Amino acid sequence: MVFIVENNGYGGGTSVRRSTAFKGSLAQRADGYGIAYETMEGHDVESLRSKLQPWLERARQHQLPAVVEIKTYRFHGWTISDAGSKKYRTEAEIEFHHLHGDPIVIQRTKLINEGIMTDEAARLIKRAAREEAQDAEAFALASPILRADQIMDHIYDGG
Repeated sequence: MVFIVENNGYGGGTSVRRSTAFKGSLAQRADGYGIAYETMEGHDVESLRSKLQPWLERARQHQLPAVVEIKTYRFHGWTISDAGSKKYRTEAEIEFHHLHGDPIVIQRTKLINEGIMTDEAARLIKRAAREEAQDAEAFALASPILRADQIMDHIYDGG
């Protein structure tokens, strides 16, 4: 098994630097359990995939656990009280990460620079994704609330 620790730098509204006395990486804590670990950047999806591959192969071939910490950045708050997320971060910090660490921006730029995708295609993909998300939200809001005896339905396909 490969345990993934997504480290977006914050737990609630408190930075990891302020919330833990341990100054190493979060993955480094696995060392105390004799589990191999690595910390990697999560901003470039192609690079991340290639760096994860050896850990996945190790787990599959040797049945050995590992902890992989993927460093990323949280662009938006994740609760109502954190919606603006400017209580503990500056606009300059958020903008910097949008320009230099947003996986979508990095991948889109890469594909455009390599001639695989055009600006127009990127806009169309973004629009389609937004519409799909809005349709999914509308479907969810219009769906009946499940009874307790239904909550496990359709989780496994039985195959």
